[in-house]
Amino acid sequence: MKMSADKSIKQYDFSRFQQEIKEFKIDQQIEKQKKVDTPKPNYSSKEFKAEKKKIKKVDINLADTIAFKSLPGIGTYFAKRICKYRNLLGGFHSKHQILEVYQMDSLRYAKIHDYLLVSEQDIVKRNINVINEADLRKHPYISYNLARSIVNYRQEHGDFESIDELNNLHLIDSLKFRKIAFYFTVDEHNQIKGKN
Repeated sequence: MKMSADKSIKQYDFSRFQQEIKEFKIDQQIEKQKKVDTPKPNYSSKEFKAEKKKIKKVDINLADTIAFKSLPGIGTYFAKRICKYRNLLGGFHSKHQILEVYQMDSLRYAKIHDYLLVSEQDIVKRNINVINEADLRKHPYISYNLARSIVNYRQEHGDFESIDELNNLHLIDSLKFRKIAFYFTVDEHNQIKGKN
């Protein structure tokens, strides 16, 4: 079937499309000029180093969420998580414990490591001879089975005379003992803060 010669070829109007292309090119030139006009930061400059030094060191056992948020890479979410974990532990004995905070990674920790301070005297210690099983389980380092084992040992053998007696429990190895020894005491008068 032949097309008749008298049918006209449909003409398209590209003027609007050409106008959009022209506007796009102008926007691209403006963006390019902005990049040229904006100087790149000089990370070795004195100004950059001075800005970096403006970050104050934070005592992780005394800081509130506002203080944590002043650290690079720490927003409201992580500031709250750090404070919550610190309260569950009873305080931090090492700044490396920040890595135990849920979703904290080594890259974020590397950014804040130099700005962290630790005051061990502010660690809350609980008396291992009076704390009940439910409260023991609330501590991040104490599992359900370990809490039950501590209470059973205390019932069978009487009060712990030394925190070192925890090593008699089959669920505690030397690594676990080093982790929990900071948070428990046998001294009634030294139950809130301080050393055992």
